Order: sequence, then C-alpha cells, then structure tokens
Amino acid sequence: MPWGQGMVVFVFLHVVNCGINQLCDIEIDKINKPYLPLASGQLSFKSGVTIVASSSILGLWFSWMIGSWPLFWTFFINNTLAAIYSVDVSSFQFHY
Repeated sequence: MPWGQGMVVFVFLHVVNCGINQLCDIEIDKINKPYLPLASGQLSFKSGVTIVASSSILGLWFSWMIGSWPLFWTFFINNTLAAIYSVDVSSFQFHY
C-alpha cells in the first residue's frame, strides 16, 4: 500500500475524531473555543453530522477498497474509541 493511500484514510480518521468531539461538546466549545465552526454557528449541527458520517463511511470504504485490513480495523477501532470518549451516555434517557 503506497503511503498516499494510507494518508487519505488518516485524513478521514482525523475528521471523524475531531468532528465527533465537536458535535458532543458544542456548549463547552461556545465558552472555551468560540471560533470553532459548530460553536460559532458557521456550520449547522446537521451539516456536522453529515460531514462526520460521510467521512466515517468513506474512510472505512477506502481502507477496505485498498485491501488493508490493519488499516480498516485501525480506523474502525479508533473511531469507536473516539465515540466512547466523546459521547456522554449519561445524558441519554432510556425508556423501558
């Protein structure tokens, strides 16, 4: 696998990791980092979700297409860990 192909996947990885964090921390970022696109209102929440979801799908698809299973699983596991780190599950209300 040429290094350029791996870099494309890691760009998607970075977009997903930063995007998940920004989507989950909009209120905190409005205070600490008001210049970020979501916190400043330059980018809507829906657009942010679309960018993150598209980057996630494209990163998984591209790593699968180039046939690098280590890269695929690195992408998948890293994004899963980023979501676990960023998403505040205690704020969700589960109805039984």
